[in-house]
Amino acid sequence: MSVKYLNFVCDSANAFWLEICEPAHTAFFQRPSRSTAIQAAWPTWHVIDWLFHERKPGGDLGTFRKCITSVCPEVGWLGDVVNASKHCGLNPHRRRASDVRAVTVVTAVIGTGLHTTGEVADVFGQRPHTTSDPQVLGVDRTTHCTKHRFDDVLTASIKYLRSTYFQ
Repeated sequence: MSVKYLNFVCDSANAFWLEICEPAHTAFFQRPSRSTAIQAAWPTWHVIDWLFHERKPGGDLGTFRKCITSVCPEVGWLGDVVNASKHCGLNPHRRRASDVRAVTVVTAVIGTGLHTTGEVADVFGQRPHTTSDPQVLGVDRTTHCTKHRFDDVLTASIKYLRSTYFQ
């Protein structure tokens, strides 16, 4: 039996970028939180699949992802965020989205993602009061760990993907 693709949303990578990615990016930057961070990371990571299937660059999807993450590792870090949010964590013994010859992997997420005091994040209005607590990704670079604000990682990923694929 052959695989049948169900195209539920869009008919091209460009349509996916415009209709799914960009609104998710806007939502994050308008109201940064864990929820909007994950919702922005998910389509940004998965637009790579759309590009692969549409452009058919040869090789497999994993190779195509490695090509992208070797130029813009931030895209791979978003993949780690996506996989960690889906699977309740990242298994240190499994291959990571951001593995580029094991140079960089996300090992920690620090912060609530809030940028304003007392921002409401759930339907019950429960949110600890904070003055500024942006999400920070801890990235292991084999010899040391560096910290990167999620908004900066998302911005770098958007700039790279937009300038390379969606001009």
